[in-house]
Amino acid sequence: TMCEREAASIKNIEVIIRGDCKTVIDQMNAVSLPRKQKAYYNEALLIINKLKFDYEISLSFEHITRNLNELCDGMCKVILHHLQGSAIDNIMHSIQSVETEFRPILLPENKKKRFKFSETPFHFLLREVVGWSGHIPISLRPYILCEIALASNRTGDRVAMRQLGIAMFEEAQRLHQHNIEFKCTQVIRGLGLMGLQMSFTSLIAMKLDQEAAKIAHHITQGYGAIAECITEQHLLRFQDRLPFPYERDDTIHKVM
Repeated sequence: TMCEREAASIKNIEVIIRGDCKTVIDQMNAVSLPRKQKAYYNEALLIINKLKFDYEISLSFEHITRNLNELCDGMCKVILHHLQGSAIDNIMHSIQSVETEFRPILLPENKKKRFKFSETPFHFLLREVVGWSGHIPISLRPYILCEIALASNRTGDRVAMRQLGIAMFEEAQRLHQHNIEFKCTQVIRGLGLMGLQMSFTSLIAMKLDQEAAKIAHHITQGYGAIAECITEQHLLRFQDRLPFPYERDDTIHKVM
């Protein structure tokens, strides 16, 4: 075919890839090992091997200073900004659509089945926040989680609230493990605590008291850990994003 003839014509060539990120270039040249970017590194290796073995294209990587890469850097930023904006707009539109068209799903009467029940109109959004698209900025993930949480709370979808609580807690753990630094690092701790509180609240609403009791002590411990470093000013900035009213002195008593 024409595609095969065109592919054959580009064999046995050498390609030099230049970049201003020394960390990435060193990783691709096997000078250093990837850690936080291992998933992207492995994906890049798959592409390199395909080019090497299928098309006999050899690749080499060279580091250049940033001032020599301004045009390419600017183009990448414009494309990334567009992709991020589109991804965020799609999620926010989906939240609005799910909330507008929401129809409640009856929970099973049996407690064991109710505990395992996972059907919710928010399933698509939940899938999105569990396997985040690479186009969603890390710094905006807590905000998006809170927006979905608010929508699930307004619709009274306890199943979605519980699953979102788990997603929030796991996201906080992931950010902490990867040493992600926010301008306000307390957001990570607050996100994890909010996740636990959402899970607890939804389990109580689903009349699964024993399961709720198992996470109650984690909430009180978490509250004690963040109370020392979170000020009222920090929380006021995010109060309108919380799925429940924040009252500093009464939180533990409400949980217990």
